[in-house]
Amino acid sequence: MQKQHDRAVFASRYFVIAALLAFCISVPGVFRVQAAGIVNGRVFQDFNGNGRFDVNPTFPNDGGGTIRVATDVGVAGIRVTAYDAAGTAQGTATSANDGTYTLTVGGTGPYRLEFDNLPPGYEPGPQGVQNRSSVQFIPDGNSTNVDLGIILPGEFCQEPPDLLSPCYLFGDQSVRVNSPALVSFPYTAGSTIPGIGNGWDQPTTHALSISANRIGTTWGVAWARRTRTAYAASFFKRHAGFGPGANGVFDSAAATSDDPGAIYLINVDTNAVVNVITVPVASNNAHDTTPPIDWFRDNDNAGWDAVGKTSLGGMAISDNDQTLYVMNLENRSLYALNATTGAVLAVQPVTSVPNCAPSDVRPFAVHYTRGTLFIGVTCTAESTATVDTFTDTNGNGQYDFILNEPFIDVDGNGVYNLGDTRFLNGYVLTADPTTLALGGVVLTIPFGYPRGIANNNGQPPSEWRPWSPVFRQIEIGNDPGVYYPQPWLTDIAVDRGNLVIGIRDRVGDQVGSFTPSDPGSNNNYIGVGIGDTLRACGSLATGFTLEINGRCGGTGTAQQNTGLGPGGAEFYFDDGYGIPGQFVNHDEMTLGGISVVPGYPDAVVTTTNPYPLTDSIELYDGGIRWFDNLTGAFGKGYRLYAGGPPQFVNGQPVLDQFAKSNGLGDLVALCNPAPIEIGNLVWRDDNRNGIQDPSEPPLAGVTVELYSPVGALLASALTDINGNYYFSNDTRGVSTGSAIYGIAGLTFNTAGFEIRIDGTQPALAGIFLTIPNAGTVDIRDSDGIPVGNVAVHRFDTGSPGQNNHTYDFGYNNLPVPTPTQTLPPGVTLPAGTPQPGGTPPPGTPVLTSGPGINKTVDRPFAAPGDTVTWTITITNPNSAALTDVVVDDTLPEALEIISATATTGTVTINGQVVTLRVPSLAPGETVTLTVVTRVRANAAGFAIQNEAILRNLNSRASAQIALVRGLPATGETPWWRAAALLGIGGLAVGGAYVVWRRRQPAR
Repeated sequence: MQKQHDRAVFASRYFVIAALLAFCISVPGVFRVQAAGIVNGRVFQDFNGNGRFDVNPTFPNDGGGTIRVATDVGVAGIRVTAYDAAGTAQGTATSANDGTYTLTVGGTGPYRLEFDNLPPGYEPGPQGVQNRSSVQFIPDGNSTNVDLGIILPGEFCQEPPDLLSPCYLFGDQSVRVNSPALVSFPYTAGSTIPGIGNGWDQPTTHALSISANRIGTTWGVAWARRTRTAYAASFFKRHAGFGPGANGVFDSAAATSDDPGAIYLINVDTNAVVNVITVPVASNNAHDTTPPIDWFRDNDNAGWDAVGKTSLGGMAISDNDQTLYVMNLENRSLYALNATTGAVLAVQPVTSVPNCAPSDVRPFAVHYTRGTLFIGVTCTAESTATVDTFTDTNGNGQYDFILNEPFIDVDGNGVYNLGDTRFLNGYVLTADPTTLALGGVVLTIPFGYPRGIANNNGQPPSEWRPWSPVFRQIEIGNDPGVYYPQPWLTDIAVDRGNLVIGIRDRVGDQVGSFTPSDPGSNNNYIGVGIGDTLRACGSLATGFTLEINGRCGGTGTAQQNTGLGPGGAEFYFDDGYGIPGQFVNHDEMTLGGISVVPGYPDAVVTTTNPYPLTDSIELYDGGIRWFDNLTGAFGKGYRLYAGGPPQFVNGQPVLDQFAKSNGLGDLVALCNPAPIEIGNLVWRDDNRNGIQDPSEPPLAGVTVELYSPVGALLASALTDINGNYYFSNDTRGVSTGSAIYGIAGLTFNTAGFEIRIDGTQPALAGIFLTIPNAGTVDIRDSDGIPVGNVAVHRFDTGSPGQNNHTYDFGYNNLPVPTPTQTLPPGVTLPAGTPQPGGTPPPGTPVLTSGPGINKTVDRPFAAPGDTVTWTITITNPNSAALTDVVVDDTLPEALEIISATATTGTVTINGQVVTLRVPSLAPGETVTLTVVTRVRANAAGFAIQNEAILRNLNSRASAQIALVRGLPATGETPWWRAAALLGIGGLAVGGAYVVWRRRQPAR
């Protein structure tokens, strides 16, 4: 009896276990076998396009030490999706703010990883050690460091670039035939090592050097990377004449009206001025134009007042190098010009900002980035009626700082002002790049903040004052320096979304160097420009906040509460001149010109005395400083010119550079256009569906050739072990067998290139080109069109940086049927018309291939009663239209036809046959036929196959589903579960039978 009881318990347990196993297998999500796959990586902006995620790379300086170049940054919002061999998405993730992502994949591998949802304007980056393409393949299980590099072509820059800046020369520019007025220098110029002789004036020669007699005095500069053209805009600087203008006549020879509005176009490779365009309504020449011209006084107060109000200001160019933006100071209007012809495209007056009298609105700065124009405006406050009044103790008619003459502080800022500084502000606005419509103020800069001393000799204050229409200065005894700081917002740069603001001191352009600039005096004066560099953090979306007490957006290392800068300290704290901790000659020295190369860590700024004083004396020099955009600290200096007290001839100074009187203009980086690269995969399409499935192997050792639009062989590559090939016009790369660089013939914006693969080569023996252009996603299909024995893909190149890694070729052991051109039944051509297969007349488009056909189904399995959708796509790969394209889809009896629709053409249903007729299929056009069916209740067999045929061409495409029964309502249970259920059920029945037999009494 005990044995019979044990057998009963065993039998009951057997049934329970079998039932549980059956339940777990049949119900989705229960006891499912999953691959424990974790995939991670990073999506990053590859500033230099080297295919590598660079962090704090450095280059040696020409004069000593090192300089940091671009650090790549992560890009958020990129979608990463893993697909299994059946094309089913098995997981998706989105990159975080630092560009990293973690993707959990289900199912079983290997997987195809696809990256998409790139931000507007971004392109896939060139391949490298940390970047392949937006389609990558990974095995089953975990994968790490699956990265993608992307580029923004307008922010690409080679390492290191050259920089370009105007420099100023006294007087008549026509006689300055050997003196440079525009020079370039490498980003690696200068040194981090202090002291004379330690390299901070290296190099002393310049790749680009344009003499003053060719362009005169300029400030705004722009750079068209595609044409390698530099633009320099005329600028009114007192005591420094204009260039020859469009008509080639100097103002020193005749008072010409085109000189103040001239923009000079310069080919940097030939050092030639190739064109001059003129901005309208910029014709007021405020220099002394009455012979003999007195450049030492230069029109007295009329010349003084014209600074910032005549000629041209800031300038920028669009990313496509087609639109030039420039500020006309005379009519206070922003102009958009055709960058080649100078034709006016749009004009926008900039004459109003908040809390500013209309006559005091003075626009100047122009900066273009990521589709946005930034405009810089100064409210000069010069028309403000309320002024500080003082007691003139020495009777000279001017306030003498050194005597500390008593004054009534009307505006309460602690310093004597000829106007109310409460209205003295800077403004940053945005403008639409196409219409120039202003978008409003995004930053306001109150200029009432403390600024320290202008010069240790007498210690006059550096605080900003309202603009003056006549000569003004702060008297400090016998000092020849003219100090009267007037803020002038001249430049804007963008650093990782934050703003770097250049403030120029207007007096540095109103007073020369050892010139009698005061109409009421014969004394020779030295203008001292003491500008400033400010920072504002935030974004257009969140708004910008001006630095406060040496910090901006949580960054900065300046000593705080120094009483110097907005809120008590300044972010860029090393912009003065002196020995830190000992004494300061000038608390401020910068000149309002700024460049930030995208990705680079520093702001490059024009300045007087480019190296902070240590053991050297450089009182009249001019050059460049580098400031760290995270810490605000000085990085290095470069001296562009070495000035000094002039030599005198016949009692008159012999002048060249402007020493401390704003001797330099704006800055721009000469970045090359981003190279283009194309590629990338040759693979074996085992299932012949024309799609790169992750389980399909690459084809190594295949020769791939690149041909020019005129049929010339440009380069040949051999696919690597991963089946990849690449062609690039980047001259920096080192060619390998599979990646060919420096292809000069691979030009931008050119139609008709071809990639060709000869099908008779040994690497392709016994295999044939697969179906082209299958599906609707180009990044994963095959692009080869058979032309005889050669697979051909014709393509057009895009603009700089528009890399394309979607030129792929799949092969299979079955040939694609060779199409033939035949006339539809019943169609005849007029006598004399060339027949199909003959030689077409000249100019007739030649059809190289019939249409491609592909068929997919929305599920791998189905049960009776399930709805199944079949999708058929037909594509014309030719350069000419195909006529009377007919597709027949004969469905097996196991399927009931519910509906049939197409994106174009006529669809008919006749029994089990769906027919689509398209009268004409344009070049490159794709038509989609969708057939919705239901599996009949009496469907039998293991699989249902459905095949579509292109008439006359005998081109076929098929797809199939596995037929199972007893599926859950979700329809998600695969066919193997049904088989497993049958097996488990059989085990259960068999086990029960054994137990039952053992319990039967012996006979």
